[in-house]
Amino acid sequence: MLVTQITTTKNSHSYKFSADFIFDNPYGGRREKIIFWCKWFYKALTNPYQAWRFGFTTRKRIWFEIPIEHSEPQNAFDAFYLIALPMAIATNEDLVFKGKVNPEILKKTREIEKYYHEISKRKLKIFTKVQKNSVKDYTDYEGAAQFFTLGVDSFYTLLCHKSSEKVKRLIYIDGYDIPFYQKNFLNNVHQKITNVSKETKTVPIFASTNLRLTSDSVIGWGRFHVSALVAVHHLLKTNLIFISGESFEAADWGLRFGVDKLYSTKDKLVELVGHNLSREKKLAQIIKTNHKQLFLDNVRVCWENVRSKELIYNCSKCQKCLKTKLNLTALNIDETPTFLPIQINDLEKIRLVGHVYEEWQHLYKSLKNMKKVDLEILSAIKKVLEKPLRV
Repeated sequence: MLVTQITTTKNSHSYKFSADFIFDNPYGGRREKIIFWCKWFYKALTNPYQAWRFGFTTRKRIWFEIPIEHSEPQNAFDAFYLIALPMAIATNEDLVFKGKVNPEILKKTREIEKYYHEISKRKLKIFTKVQKNSVKDYTDYEGAAQFFTLGVDSFYTLLCHKSSEKVKRLIYIDGYDIPFYQKNFLNNVHQKITNVSKETKTVPIFASTNLRLTSDSVIGWGRFHVSALVAVHHLLKTNLIFISGESFEAADWGLRFGVDKLYSTKDKLVELVGHNLSREKKLAQIIKTNHKQLFLDNVRVCWENVRSKELIYNCSKCQKCLKTKLNLTALNIDETPTFLPIQINDLEKIRLVGHVYEEWQHLYKSLKNMKKVDLEILSAIKKVLEKPLRV
């Protein structure tokens, strides 16, 4: 895999960082490969020379756009290297990187390879240049930042973590969890984050990228999203950033214990918050804060509905929505403005994956111990727990 033509351009309001990612072989699923070969055969029939130039590579231009006042252009090489490495591992390709990379990051390359051992155990050959060490001045930066998506984990980091008072900026990245074509929904999410920022006296930062249009065909987002987040950290004027942890630990998942140390450098620190802390415990702490209503009015956990035409803030049908709604019910909170009432049919349709099964078991026990509980809901959860787990 070749990463080249890394450029930084500036307009009136933002910096745009972009690079060409050229893969040695057609990647992705069946659809991507069919499209690739159709293009190649068309060129072979109409212009053999063009077909030869087209070759057997796949070229994609990946870009990030960051507001000028929050950008740090000198770290563009590091950012693109951090996303290139997992993709090269996933495609089993050696990496030729046309840029100068921070020696601290290069030193951790083999550790990152080991971190992704469940994808490939092959040791890659990496060709790149090393940039000279330089001391950066962070005296103008006010406090830390965190990635913020309006989810339970994000709110926990913002409101409950022991270092939450350090958080001065909330970062949201268009294109990571909501597609660009959902413009109205993105505007709604931006407004919600702005509302949270006003009440918590933080500054919202809205960045954007087309990264997932390429990465989703190469490596699963669950494995890759840590690298994608840390890459944005390197493009921002931040020296400490909080990433909200998961409520579970899985070998094939990106957020695992120690990932913050793996991706931290002396200039760009990463801290994982609330990892392996259950959703129920996080919610219990959030609703004890002074921002309980702010949370209830803005929380968004759903990601399965972002490609639907009739977009609802929380679909209230997927396991993530239902689990959150039921956890709030177990905490005696019935008024949940961002969720629709639970439908028994939707609840009974759920099939769980292994890493959430224990949470649902505990949720069932918590609801069963309540003085007033909907017996239909209990029966539906029991049926869900009796089903074979989804692989």
